[in-house]
Amino acid sequence: MTKTEALRKFYSKNNIDISRSSDPDDGNYDVRLVDFDKQVDLWLRNIETKDHELFLNLLSRYTYLTEVQCQKRYGHIICLLEEELNKLGLHLADVLFVTVESKDGSKSGGDNVRADLHKRNIRKVSKKQILAAKSNLKNDRDDRLKRYKVIVFIDDVVGSGSTSWCEVKNFYKRFLQSIKSNSHKLYYACIAPRKTGLEKFKDNCKSNGIEIDILIDGLWYEEPAFDKDSDDYKQISKYERLIADYMRKKPSKNFFMGFEENRLLLSFHYNTPNNTLCSFWRVTPNNEPPFYRDGDQPKMRPQLDDLKAVKKHANNNSYKFGIERKKREDIEINL
Repeated sequence: MTKTEALRKFYSKNNIDISRSSDPDDGNYDVRLVDFDKQVDLWLRNIETKDHELFLNLLSRYTYLTEVQCQKRYGHIICLLEEELNKLGLHLADVLFVTVESKDGSKSGGDNVRADLHKRNIRKVSKKQILAAKSNLKNDRDDRLKRYKVIVFIDDVVGSGSTSWCEVKNFYKRFLQSIKSNSHKLYYACIAPRKTGLEKFKDNCKSNGIEIDILIDGLWYEEPAFDKDSDDYKQISKYERLIADYMRKKPSKNFFMGFEENRLLLSFHYNTPNNTLCSFWRVTPNNEPPFYRDGDQPKMRPQLDDLKAVKKHANNNSYKFGIERKKREDIEINL
């Protein structure tokens, strides 16, 4: 498979118009996709030629959820939820959405989940109905939770299912056990789940007496790139091992084949989850991946051509602003 063919399939699979995604004046502009073909060249430069076909094949099957695609999926989740609410005689105003946030309080995927969820459903869901899982409800927690009859835990990706389960378990213990156990109907929703991870999550909930239903579209499942006993697994292992060993600053965390060997091929417009093959997101002296994980991208000085483009864009905007201002002044004079 050639690079051109791999990119064509990648763009087609993910409904990406690269000309629009590369245009800073277009609403579909995506900084992660600007000069993407050149980034792929940099990536392949450190991969043996005989292995290019494997990596390009993986790229052609890669899932990249743009901002538009993420928001469409959250919109679909709302539609699925409304069907369930109709059966219960309830409305969206009765729902509290709870999202995951980072442990250290820094920006995380949960911030983007809340933003994309609200932007897509701004006429249906109030921002007051969207809460981070670790938000401090303090002493008024019962009063705030009693306003709602349904709680939807919502996330972007489920890989192993362990993180999702921990968030739901902790939130349940902190807030819901102090209220009658049957006072809230619980749902879990996700826009990019791995089937085994979601099953593990459901089993943990069931074994701990937490009744929760799943809101998911079966077309959204993300499965491992290849089986563990496949030739592809053996072929890519050497690259994954080198990168994982370079990353191993914390012995307890291993990103060989992705966190807990999830082997996913998945990125969002705002980040790449560590469940993805680390060859696709981890920067090392011998790897310049196509989908940087946020915080891992190299700090690069802007190129001269980039600076010229920014200046030209600013000058054009200034010129347009000047023309409009002159028109307004002429109108005022004539009046």
